[in-house]
Amino acid sequence: GAGRGAFARLDMNIGDIIAPAPVLQLDRSLTEILWEDEDGINKVGEQLILNYCYGHKDSSVLLFPYSPVISLINHSPGNAVNAILQWSTLPLHNSTWTTISADEVLSNRHSGLMLEFVATRNIKAGEEIFIDYGPNWQAAWDDHNEDWEPVDGAKHYIPASEFDAMDDIMLGQYPNNVDILCYLPDNFVYNAEVRVGEFGIERIWYHDPRVYERRKLRSCKILQKHNGNMYTVEIENKDDETWIVANIPRKNIVFMDLPYSTDQTLPGTFRHEIHLPDSLFPLSWIDKSS
Repeated sequence: GAGRGAFARLDMNIGDIIAPAPVLQLDRSLTEILWEDEDGINKVGEQLILNYCYGHKDSSVLLFPYSPVISLINHSPGNAVNAILQWSTLPLHNSTWTTISADEVLSNRHSGLMLEFVATRNIKAGEEIFIDYGPNWQAAWDDHNEDWEPVDGAKHYIPASEFDAMDDIMLGQYPNNVDILCYLPDNFVYNAEVRVGEFGIERIWYHDPRVYERRKLRSCKILQKHNGNMYTVEIENKDDETWIVANIPRKNIVFMDLPYSTDQTLPGTFRHEIHLPDSLFPLSWIDKSS
């Protein structure tokens, strides 16, 4: 299925504006994922944000809607469609931007464009809102479904969130996509009590009542579990030192997916912008050949 969706809270009539959609203009090239190896820099895919942008195959201009819920509006190619897009007539929409070139609109460092979702028929409260993502999107999705194959190791993939939800932490090896992070208070190395323990010199973790921030999280390796769901860990310091830290509570150990390791960023994931029809897309933004 499509997953989540957007649903009408009230009855609406044909022609009613369902929701405004202010958009931020993006250069299509910024969505590319580039990888450098001995052969140079190569494009290996696109960022997830592309799936939520509106655009045209012959333009470098993408429009990213940043209002709430808009990203939940799903696609239907058939009779379920009950909404279309149009340019807004509200003062927040700068209509002159639709007459300038792609380079000019992309050079603007602030937003100034707004679309609107409009009901194409009467809609009852509780109905899901659907638009047509366009024939190019549909063709790309059909090709993806036909050609997709799981990457090597996909059957063994476990997201970090599953480990983070566990009350107890396992000792031993974790998947390559997972990083274990431990929270250390500010100036921990100077303020912590030191003792000689099973793993050598150990620093004793202590509670800091201030809210911790991500910059205080350090990669760590679980060495031992103690009563009361406390742990001894080995922490890598920025200076290539390692610290043995004892008595870290479970709640101060978190699991995170490494960058570009989640299933939505693996090779072969679907990426395609939502198509704006020729009747709506500004002709002056067309700057690429088919």
